[in-house]
Amino acid sequence: MFFYLTKILFRICLVCLLVLCFSICNSQHSKSPSTQLWDDSSFTIHGRLMLCNGNPGCRIWIIGTNHLLGVNENYGDRGENPDMPDSLKNLLEWGTFIYGDFTVHPTSKYRRGEMQYVRVLSFSHLFVKKY
Repeated sequence: MFFYLTKILFRICLVCLLVLCFSICNSQHSKSPSTQLWDDSSFTIHGRLMLCNGNPGCRIWIIGTNHLLGVNENYGDRGENPDMPDSLKNLLEWGTFIYGDFTVHPTSKYRRGEMQYVRVLSFSHLFVKKY
């Protein structure tokens, strides 16, 4: 009987230890882009910027996902004007993909299966590819 109770206590302690280790490891992870899409704060993603037909005309595909971010457009005297730094706008043209790290700020809520609207705050590590 004593041996049986010791065995049960050992198993209970082992399960508690595993649960504790899992919760500690889980709490130390930094936010990933997929969880940041829910926040209202700025975040950086690695993606492909491109011009597209439709609204919005400028989109960012987050590499490794099926998620598209639509870049807000300001309509002024010159027509469509994507909400991004001018130096990045100058690189945009039809038939060009721009790969890089983009810091974006969401302007709409994340909804599964829908494009989320953002404005591009900054960028780095750009690679321009003609197709």
